[in-house]
Amino acid sequence: MSESFLSSDEYDENAHSLYNEGRYDEALDLLRVGVTLYPHAVELHVGMAYAYLAREEYAWARRSFDRAVARDPDHEDALAGLGETLLKIGDRGGAPIESIEDAVFHGVLAVNLAGPFYFCRALLPGMAERGRGAVVNVSSLAGRTKSALGGLAYTASKSGLLGLTRHLAFDYGPRGVRVNAICPGGVDTPMIRNAAAAGAAQ
Repeated sequence: MSESFLSSDEYDENAHSLYNEGRYDEALDLLRVGVTLYPHAVELHVGMAYAYLAREEYAWARRSFDRAVARDPDHEDALAGLGETLLKIGDRGGAPIESIEDAVFHGVLAVNLAGPFYFCRALLPGMAERGRGAVVNVSSLAGRTKSALGGLAYTASKSGLLGLTRHLAFDYGPRGVRVNAICPGGVDTPMIRNAAAAGAAQ
């Protein structure tokens, strides 16, 4: 079928197939055409953003996620992807609260707090019904103090995750389900090294 006759959904589906095959460049080329024809199709902007993310082009990924969120502020995939992108490029630790955009704050919370909430909501009732189970949430030392690199939104999300964990432990402990959190500190990864280098360059 000629591309000129494809619907926005078809552009999205075809690009998704290319993405799953690791053909990110081709997926992006197809999505660029789709976005030109259907500029308000949120899924196409989200698809472009994830393709950029797969290619580790974080600035372009953020731009596409921002466009998607601007069109649909409650789009879960867009918010989760934006949060992931911000974690990759670093929600800079020194950024003052007045400079943090709504989309940035909500994106980070979507990944670090809303994600575990939805996970626990889906699994805990079944565990309680069986009378046994265990959940281990991954928080951070930032949740107990503050993050040197992660920024205000990251710290808030990890603090919130500790509160969620304590509350669930209180509610489900008597029903045989353990809910705990671990709080690792900095881990030597390329993401952390890149964020530290960027901070030093500033």
